[in-house]
Amino acid sequence: MAEISEAIAMIKKAESDAEQLILDSESKSVDMVNESKINAENIINEAKKKQQKKKLKILFLMQKTKLKKKHNLLLKMEKLM
Repeated sequence: MAEISEAIAMIKKAESDAEQLILDSESKSVDMVNESKINAENIINEAKKKQQKKKLKILFLMQKTKLKKKHNLLLKMEKLM
């Protein structure tokens, strides 16, 4: 009879351990998903910042080019006068 009691206790302990392992795994899975979301958001934000910097550089260069063209046009007009 004691052996049956021990076997039942071992089975209950194994079930409890399995349930706890499942809960721990679910919790860890949620943590991993949340961490991945945060990492993805950080990567996206960093990419947006880089693109914004590139966009500003391009706009600056375009503006600079326009000013040079206007300046050159004014110089040509002065020579004609």
